[in-house]
Amino acid sequence: MLFSEKKHNTDNQSEIIKKIKNGEKALFVYMADEYRNKIIAAASSLSICESEREDLIQEGYIALYSAICSYDESRGASFSTFANLCIRNRMLNWIEKNMNSSASSYQLSAINETQLTQSGMIEDGFENSVIVKDELHDLLALADKLLSELEKRVFSLYIKGYTNSEICKSLSISRKSCDNTLFRIRTKLRAGKS
Repeated sequence: MLFSEKKHNTDNQSEIIKKIKNGEKALFVYMADEYRNKIIAAASSLSICESEREDLIQEGYIALYSAICSYDESRGASFSTFANLCIRNRMLNWIEKNMNSSASSYQLSAINETQLTQSGMIEDGFENSVIVKDELHDLLALADKLLSELEKRVFSLYIKGYTNSEICKSLSISRKSCDNTLFRIRTKLRAGKS
């Protein structure tokens, strides 16, 4: 995209945001379509199962609408940056709320290849990707057998690319607890592979 086209798109987006704020709610459909792929990608990278992914997508659209309504151009951030931050934070908050209230057991082996690719665990087009995918699925199956509930939750977020700080926030645990849990996970998985 040429610079002038990008500038025009940004100006157009600013006008649409102003119109939505002034009551033209039907224009939200345009913005939702513009951010659809970003919302789906964020939800896919953060979710474990399809139903959770669908809930996160819904949260993403709610966050987008909220971002439009509260965006202040004078604060210096681009709308795209602001919206992406709002979307990710709302999804993380949803995960935190629902993980803490969920009594169901995590199945790490249910994590799909798309999530592993998006998190960087598998590279698209990597010549040995079949072997890598098999090894990762074996590792996830082993983790399902060996890890405690908390360890499974921490591990699932860790392999999806969450930072330690994001894991702590999502699971409402201390940094020390997160670090200790990751150490136990590594120890158990190394011992289980031998």
